[in-house]
Amino acid sequence: MFLFGFVTLGPMVMCLGLLIWHRDQVIDLDNGTCPASFYVLLALYRRVAMTIFGIGLVLGLFFANRQETAPATFLIAAAIYSLLFTSWLTVCYEQYLAVRYRAPDLGPSNYTGHRYAVTLTFGWSAVALFVLGIVAAALTLGGW
Repeated sequence: MFLFGFVTLGPMVMCLGLLIWHRDQVIDLDNGTCPASFYVLLALYRRVAMTIFGIGLVLGLFFANRQETAPATFLIAAAIYSLLFTSWLTVCYEQYLAVRYRAPDLGPSNYTGHRYAVTLTFGWSAVALFVLGIVAAALTLGGW
């Protein structure tokens, strides 16, 4: 029960802190060189997130089958958060493109600090839980 609370309440607290920190920001996702220049970074973020998703899911199910609760919980939660990160960032960027580059003028950016806080929460939660899951798996397999 403690692990479930950790993997759900920890990111919620982080998201609340980030919401307060970034509350008045409006962020331009493209770097200004050309429209849709964020696609390069989006592809890299997707690749990392899908790697965490695949490895986390396979190892999480492996440890769940062995009745090892800690590594299974961390790794499966990392897989879920990485999938949420990829989906959320893609949806936010598609909405950003639809608002920002509508004809004939440049529109305002709709990628607010709130969306940025949720994006950071999903991304860093996936990475942190994946690292904790790998450490817990190593300790479990090492007999600790």
